[in-house]
Amino acid sequence: MHREDRDTVGSPKILDLWTVVHFVSGVAAFFVLAALGGLTPGSGFIIWMLLHLAYEIKDFVLAYAPGDARKRPNSWQNSMGDQLAAAVGYGLAAAASWSPRRPMASALTSVLVWGLTSLGAYAVTG
Repeated sequence: MHREDRDTVGSPKILDLWTVVHFVSGVAAFFVLAALGGLTPGSGFIIWMLLHLAYEIKDFVLAYAPGDARKRPNSWQNSMGDQLAAAVGYGLAAAASWSPRRPMASALTSVLVWGLTSLGAYAVTG
């Protein structure tokens, strides 16, 4: 990836290659929280969103700390896209696992489709 293609405060990108990682982390979070037991998918979603939001707040604070922030990674726009990708990953994994008619392969298919969509959107908006 070229330096000018990266998300920075001075040149924000809503989607980047890391969007795929945030999406997949949402899928993984669903399975980890489901394995803990005792959580409904809705309460697991709230816990996941709070945990991921804490991560994005950390990125936001570091990106906008005093100093020349124009070349620092992680714009607030990208943080919003990452949060949305994490939510969609969790939601698709939950939807795939709730239905007895959809095998777990559908969750993997969803990951693949979202990943290719994210890469395509990144290539277009680059």
